[in-house]
Amino acid sequence: MVFDTLDCDPACRGLGDNLAAPDPLQFGDRKIEVDMEEMRRIAFEIVSRACLFGSLAIFCVMVGMSFQPRLAFQAGGTLTTLMALILVYKAREARTKNYKRTELWLYLPKEIRPPDSYAQWASSTVLRDTYFTFALWTSAIAISMWAIALVFSLLGF
Repeated sequence: MVFDTLDCDPACRGLGDNLAAPDPLQFGDRKIEVDMEEMRRIAFEIVSRACLFGSLAIFCVMVGMSFQPRLAFQAGGTLTTLMALILVYKAREARTKNYKRTELWLYLPKEIRPPDSYAQWASSTVLRDTYFTFALWTSAIAISMWAIALVFSLLGF
C-alpha cells in the first residue's frame, strides 16, 4: 500500500490501495535522482577545480601588484569579472554541447550514466546550473574586490 507511512485522516485511508509504483525512468524514481545527484557532485568538482586554477592565476597577479593595493584589487576585480563572464558563456554553451564531449561524461561511471535519450538533457541541465552557480559566486567576489579597491581609492592609496 502506497500510503502506509502517511499519517492521515481515517477517511482518506484506502485511497492508494490500487496505485502501482511509478516506472523508474518515466517518473524519475530514486535511482534517477541518485544519478542526477552524482552528476551534480561531479559537475561541482569539475567546475570548482577550473575556478580554483583561475583563482590561483588571479591571486598571482594580485600578489605581483601588492605594492599598490588599489591596483591589485582593481586587477583582481577585473580578472574575476572576466572569469564570471567566461562561466556565463560556458553555461550558455552547455545547452548545445554534445554530452559525450563533456568532461562530466568522462568522469561519470558507466553504471550510473543515464540513457542516451535522457543524457543530453540531464548533462546540459546539470552543467548549466553548476556554471551559473559558480558565476554568481564569482560575481560576488568580483564586486567585493571592486568595493575594496574603491575603499583604497577613497583612503588615498
